Amino acid sequence: MTGVQTCALPISYLRRVDGETHEIILSSPLGGQERVLSRINTRESVAHLSRPAWTVDSKALIISDLDPQTDQFRLWELSIDSMQRTPLTAPPPGTAGDRSPAVSPDGEWLAFVRESFLAGQIAVMPLKRIQSVDWPKVITAETKYYFDMIWNAGSDEIIFSAGEAMGQGDFRLWRIPFRGLDGQRPEDQPVRIEEAPPGSYAPSVSPDGATLLYTSLQVDENIWRIDRASASAAWSEPRKFMELSSTRSDAFPSFSADGERISFVSNRSGEYDLWVSNQIGRAHV
Repeated sequence: MTGVQTCALPISYLRRVDGETHEIILSSPLGGQERVLSRINTRESVAHLSRPAWTVDSKALIISDLDPQTDQFRLWELSIDSMQRTPLTAPPPGTAGDRSPAVSPDGEWLAFVRESFLAGQIAVMPLKRIQSVDWPKVITAETKYYFDMIWNAGSDEIIFSAGEAMGQGDFRLWRIPFRGLDGQRPEDQPVRIEEAPPGSYAPSVSPDGATLLYTSLQVDENIWRIDRASASAAWSEPRKFMELSSTRSDAFPSFSADGERISFVSNRSGEYDLWVSNQIGRAHV
């Protein structure tokens, strides 16, 4: 009888300890005892943005952790064998720090987000070459809130999710070319992936580049109404205001002073806008 040897690479994940602390856990997909590699400070608001990234040789993880000396997040290389940390980035003063690491498939480049507070920039640096003052290099403007970055198989394009600011507006999937040591060109700007709807995040691309997976978050908030025959009468049972409803978010209704119009906020067009209708919910503008 011929035996088949299975070689399974370990997997890593975060486990919450308390509001600001997570453990980095290493385990085998075949089962067995877990191993705690380290603890990191994630702060409650950015815990989901602190996922570690494997180096291509599976000998280390790139992690984001709070530096107590600067009160900023910075990136470290965490050795799987020795559990020793090597600092990789030194965020400048006035920023929240560095997070969301992504290692290119060729193992040469590290992309990450250098965050201010409500926005950030995507930066890239060599992972193996000798560091210099020229790196890291910022390749996007500080106009969006970036997260969930991945590289394509050729290591020449970064796909990411971004929104206007944290918790505001819909996140969309974008891509931007990366030209390595040749340097970025003025025309190398982020391009939105129009086929992915608003609310898309957490992308993953197949090795051949033919399939892009992502998570789609669709929030369907609705405006409801209760009516009564007069100001002193009893209220009716609540019902959804169907004439104002969409399959997206509809919220914050407000009557005009004369009661003839209703304004509300909706992202039914793909972006959050102010809409106005008549009192019965028709003639949306």
